[in-house]
Amino acid sequence: MLTGIVTINRHAELPPVRQIHEAIARAAQDGTLPPGTRLPTVRALADELGIAVITAAKAYRTLREADIVLTRGRAGTVIAPQDRVSSRLEEAARGYAALARDLGADDESVVAALRAALTASRA
Repeated sequence: MLTGIVTINRHAELPPVRQIHEAIARAAQDGTLPPGTRLPTVRALADELGIAVITAAKAYRTLREADIVLTRGRAGTVIAPQDRVSSRLEEAARGYAALARDLGADDESVVAALRAALTASRA
């Protein structure tokens, strides 16, 4: 069901969990997956993408924590209503924070870089 929306690049720097998260988040943001769209079960997603079930479950968990999807027990996992501006900012901030951590940056450097970028964007 997510064919064409989610693909796993096994040679990418991003782990599969992050690739799934970003692809579904992007599709929710741009309307490719509108609110209420039912996603495959964890097992079906794992089979579709050729990944471990635990990887699919972790991806859904990160999407749930980011309020991109809702899990409704037996009713399954669906795309949540999106506040497009807020959701996009939060997603970008999470990506920036993850990159900063991967680079070993401390909090002060991360905030300083963001402030510099905001100042530059006003000019």
